[in-house]
Amino acid sequence: MVEVENNKLNDTDIKELVRKYNIKNESKESLLSAIDTIPTSLALVQAAIESNWWRSRFSKHYNNYFGLSCFKPSCEIVPKNQKKALSMKLWIYH
Repeated sequence: MVEVENNKLNDTDIKELVRKYNIKNESKESLLSAIDTIPTSLALVQAAIESNWWRSRFSKHYNNYFGLSCFKPSCEIVPKNQKKALSMKLWIYH
């Protein structure tokens, strides 16, 4: 098992991970490209769940499929049943 200290991998750790994940190019960039990727199927399932299978108001009208929240005054959309004390708003994607 590779233990990362201070967010850094040494050469031995990189070689071990390259072997474990069967990566052809033995570089840190190739390793990160192979293991630091979100599968498309996982992203689609997450979007489907968050947007109620693309039926939510936020996904239909504002292209917000992942329920990303915003706590800045510049955000434009507020959930319909939100209590005034809350300051959560949702991002709008154009």
